Amino acid sequence: MDNKLFLISFLISQTSSILARSVIKTYEKSSDVAKWTVFIGIKNDECAGLQVNSDWILTLGECVDSRKLSKIKVTFSNGKQSKVIAEERSPEGKGLLVLLKLDATAGVMDKFTEFASSLVPNNYQYQLYNLNSKDVITSNDVTYVNSKECTKDKRLKQTFDQKQYTCLNADVNKKNKCVPGLPVFGTKKKSTLLQGLSTTGEQFCDSKVQATVPVSLHKTWIESVITETKEY
Repeated sequence: MDNKLFLISFLISQTSSILARSVIKTYEKSSDVAKWTVFIGIKNDECAGLQVNSDWILTLGECVDSRKLSKIKVTFSNGKQSKVIAEERSPEGKGLLVLLKLDATAGVMDKFTEFASSLVPNNYQYQLYNLNSKDVITSNDVTYVNSKECTKDKRLKQTFDQKQYTCLNADVNKKNKCVPGLPVFGTKKKSTLLQGLSTTGEQFCDSKVQATVPVSLHKTWIESVITETKEY
């Protein structure tokens, strides 16, 4: 009887290991940058974000407003999870972006440090990343457009600020998982950079026009926080 239980336990552990490896490969095959995408949740509420290094997650300030950090769970592209122990809010835009400090290293080990230095760098091809119906991270081609396109949109008219946001055009499958904080990456040959994070959730799948928070306006703050040797 003990031998049978041992065999069953062994087979389960082997299957779990194979599944974990296949998940990582799925993300890496879809894109080298997709593996840095994370999902941040409290019960049924969810946002996306970016793992900027082994200790920090970058996401929208609105995703963690008035929430207890101890209840937040971060899910990485390899399926592992981590809790949050601290936060740092951007001084620009009254906390438009927030960095979340992880309590354990569970995601991608190598760091992502290529942040755009201007609002929309030229000659890059841009993609927004989200989950499809099979929970696989996929890319959606996007094009940046004049800010007037976002100010004309009824959803964004009241909140869109040309000094804090950029405007893009995308055609996303409505079956995809649309949440706030989805990262927009730019690629050019071997160069990859983070342009920004999307600002709206499910509405994004219902409209081609979308606003993003450009990281270039917060780059100095991001780099200072993630390189600082501060104890939490």
